[in-house]
Amino acid sequence: MQDTYSYIARSAEDPSKVAIFTLYDHSMTIEPGTTVEAVEKEAAERAEAVTGKEVEAAPRPRTRRLPWYMPVLSLLLGDGARVFRVADTRARAQNGGLAVTAWLRAGGLRLLPVTFYWEHVDNRDMAQSFVDELQRRKMTTPRQGVARGPLDVWATWLAVGLALGVGLYTWLRRES
Repeated sequence: MQDTYSYIARSAEDPSKVAIFTLYDHSMTIEPGTTVEAVEKEAAERAEAVTGKEVEAAPRPRTRRLPWYMPVLSLLLGDGARVFRVADTRARAQNGGLAVTAWLRAGGLRLLPVTFYWEHVDNRDMAQSFVDELQRRKMTTPRQGVARGPLDVWATWLAVGLALGVGLYTWLRRES
């Protein structure tokens, strides 16, 4: 994979709140809820591969419960990383925080947004750099989808279908 860009977002208030965003080609993978311990273990494994010497990640006791949204994210995203189209993502970094929204698709239409939000990230400059890189890639990514604008969302089609159904039902009742 050429031109890969990875960003590890970590909350400044709660360092265990981590997600890894990886941009490649016209896609982005998100590994939500990755713990600091897992990131440190992966870094130690990489260091061992480079140096040939065993590097041990410092073990940390985990006493906190998972946030309420983690089971929902696990259900939506599965056990591992989920791949999203760069065109289906939006990121914003301001006032030291970071918000990333990526859309799950079903049948070629946007079904459900998945949002990651940190009120304060541990590295504001890197968060802004990630947002800038995502924007740059969105500009060069061809738009793919069944429809554009509001017609690209399942909820719109359901609302239109419901409105047509109610309208047809009302019209048929008046006729009879």
